[in-house]
Amino acid sequence: MSYASGNGEVLENGDMPPSPTQQDDTKQLRVKKPGLKLSYEEYKQMANLLVLHMRRVEDSIDEGRIGL
Repeated sequence: MSYASGNGEVLENGDMPPSPTQQDDTKQLRVKKPGLKLSYEEYKQMANLLVLHMRRVEDSIDEGRIGL
């Protein structure tokens, strides 16, 4: 069953559109987090570690083991 919102809009998934109070509650739950700053060297080191980890996981999968 589909519901129409106050402006005549019908939602495809059949859910009722959120009420204004629900939208306000959602906005209040969002907390602005401070940005993370990395130097280029820190970024490069993290990227290299990620690549090494991904290679090890792929190798273990190729050998028939789960590498996580």
